Amino acid sequence: MMSLRFEFFDSNKHSTSFSDFVDTTYGSSFFLKSEKYIQWWFGNLPSPRSSKKPNILLAINKDEIIGMNGVILTPLCGHSTIKTIGWLANTMVKAEYRNRGLGMLLIKKSVEKLELSGSISFKPAARNILEYLQYQISKRQMRRSIIIIDKDKFLSFSNSLIHDTKVKSSKPSINSIVAREISGSNIEIVSSIWEQCKFRYGITTDRTKDFFLWRYINHPEGKYYFLVPPTDSPKSVAILRIEHVANRNLKIARIVDVFGFENQIFPLLESLESWLATKEICYGDFFCNRTPDEEAFEASNFFWMTEGSEGSIPFLFQPLTLGVSYSEGIAIKTSKDLSIDQMYITRGDSDRDRPVINHA
Repeated sequence: MMSLRFEFFDSNKHSTSFSDFVDTTYGSSFFLKSEKYIQWWFGNLPSPRSSKKPNILLAINKDEIIGMNGVILTPLCGHSTIKTIGWLANTMVKAEYRNRGLGMLLIKKSVEKLELSGSISFKPAARNILEYLQYQISKRQMRRSIIIIDKDKFLSFSNSLIHDTKVKSSKPSINSIVAREISGSNIEIVSSIWEQCKFRYGITTDRTKDFFLWRYINHPEGKYYFLVPPTDSPKSVAILRIEHVANRNLKIARIVDVFGFENQIFPLLESLESWLATKEICYGDFFCNRTPDEEAFEASNFFWMTEGSEGSIPFLFQPLTLGVSYSEGIAIKTSKDLSIDQMYITRGDSDRDRPVINHA
């Protein structure tokens, strides 16, 4: 018989039991073993976050943690009234307590005070729970755009998985214009570009200075690069990190965000390609649900993978997972008149984006 209660994670009270829970459900090397990461990912952003404790709701039976659900709060723009979205992250129940509705209860309790909540990159098994809770499920998963920098290395790494002729016909750019890096001390340049062009992207994460500082610059483990075309007054930005594929001489660029003025995206992508070549990147990818910049991507050496083929090129690298089912679904729930099709969602919004210590 269970004596169930719900509490928000408190390191002074729950650390030992929570560590045991993570070991049992995720493994001893999972990122939730790091309290520093927990405090950053689920903790306070200057705005709109208000909770002093991490937004991790725990289900506790007696003194044992048997389930959890995290919520990552980020600022929203483009909607007349909704200013915050809560992204579901790490919904998990111990094996012996599953199939009792506890996961659904954790999600429901976690988001009951939010006007808008969402989930990205959920596994197929989670779809039934989200549908039951009346989340709007996107008809398609996240789109994936690829750019190949070192074709020989790429094909030796992935050839048996590739069916897309665009991969085999891709050609390296001869462009010598290299993107310029923007340092964290000059982040106002990036936030200013966003303020000028955000009207193009509909309802989306508001990329304020505080957001950039929290999400990328002050990341506790990973290094992110802010890249712009090499001009005095840039009007477009790409944000990425570099992953090293364990036990292989490969580096992958994970582009987590791209934004800017319409006629400035193509020069950004061209100069970005040259920058990736200087870093000896094998290939790069960019995930989004939709973008007003599709034509700029198509005009560059990026190409969109056809729907259903996104997983034919590995999309998880730490560790490298070959043949894993592609699961980059999107779901949202709100009482307002709002559709996923109105939103611009990138990998920067996804809980999949978990860099490890980076020495690039």
